[in-house]
Amino acid sequence: MSFSDIEGAPVIRVSKPPFDQLESFVNSELSEDDGTAVKKSRIADIALAVGIKEKARTDSIEDSEQTFNLGSVDNYGVLKTIIEEKHPDAAPDELRSLLVEYLEGGLQEISEQIENEGVFRYHEYLDYDN
Repeated sequence: MSFSDIEGAPVIRVSKPPFDQLESFVNSELSEDDGTAVKKSRIADIALAVGIKEKARTDSIEDSEQTFNLGSVDNYGVLKTIIEEKHPDAAPDELRSLLVEYLEGGLQEISEQIENEGVFRYHEYLDYDN
């Protein structure tokens, strides 16, 4: 199964407080030269990538929620493909739930790092040669 088998335009929900914390950090560090804020869906991509890399999954969502259209998260499908490969037998609804769990897990990882160190060390998650 794959994400392309999901019908309609499903909405996903994640915890708002850690999302807002990450959004604030990202926009203070990485906003466009003209001051344009980074799109919320790209911030969700960052959290999703961290969740996948750290194998961090959680299904606990705090009271307030940040919502996204599933299609706006990872619109190139790279991270969704990784989830599909990690969970080849997952049905479409399970894939959607897994994406939320990884995204939420990434938000929690990043939130803890910001709380403990005062910064999100995003460069530690990039695999590149200097």
